[in-house]
Amino acid sequence: MAEPVDAVTLADVVVDADEATFVEYVQLSQSVPVIVEVYAGQPAGQPSGPAEASAPLERLVRLKQGALLLVRVNALSAPEIVEALQVRALPALVAFIGGQLAPLTEGPQLDTTLGQIVDRVIEVAARSGVTRRISIAGDDEARDEGELLDENHRAAADALMEGDYESASDAYSRAIEANPADVVAKAGLAHIALVQRLAGKSLADIRQAAAAHPHDIDALCDVADLDLSGGHVEDACNRLLTAFATADQGVREKLRARLLDYFLIVGDADPRIISARTRLANLLF
Repeated sequence: MAEPVDAVTLADVVVDADEATFVEYVQLSQSVPVIVEVYAGQPAGQPSGPAEASAPLERLVRLKQGALLLVRVNALSAPEIVEALQVRALPALVAFIGGQLAPLTEGPQLDTTLGQIVDRVIEVAARSGVTRRISIAGDDEARDEGELLDENHRAAADALMEGDYESASDAYSRAIEANPADVVAKAGLAHIALVQRLAGKSLADIRQAAAAHPHDIDALCDVADLDLSGGHVEDACNRLLTAFATADQGVREKLRARLLDYFLIVGDADPRIISARTRLANLLF
């Protein structure tokens, strides 16, 4: 595949930066949009712990095939960058477009929210004329293969933009058939199921049903879905885990399946999911 004439050649679309290289990567925002993720890693030279850089965000950036650059910064190893960006909570995301700083989010985010952020950054960059792409040095063959592998993901994303959940589900199902370990596609299916379960139900109706029928598992699951969709991950998981502790086997299976969907949607690296997984494992064994 010939390299586009307007491409910026880099080693990868996801890079790690320190205080010596950060400015160099930010300068690239004159050509391609840059998202900076400041995360709570371990000190330099030590293995990363659970609160590390976001794997879901990395996957989302890679799916855009060179449309933007993700720069990861370990807060413990680069305190001057944290201060310069005025980061107050981790993980934090900021964007640089044409050299201009735009704060994005602070704190853990749902995978679906991260997807919306990535799309928004690309959209704003396009309106600002920052439209060059990243070409991976010496990786033409791998890129060809990646484009084929990502075809189903692109089809799913296009369908979701149109609100066509059936076609999006079909595309994600094809992706899983091609690669049973495709966590992104599995998370996509789980998120679509969440949206469809909440369709046509108002917040007031869901809350009232749960209050009127406190022992109704379906009503409880609806409230948990509502919590998760609003970003209240701990509340959603805690509702289901509390019910799980005293439920019979049949109900436990339903609650466990719903929790596993939540784990996929939010992502295993999220500290709230790590805590919920630990609690579920203790209840099971």
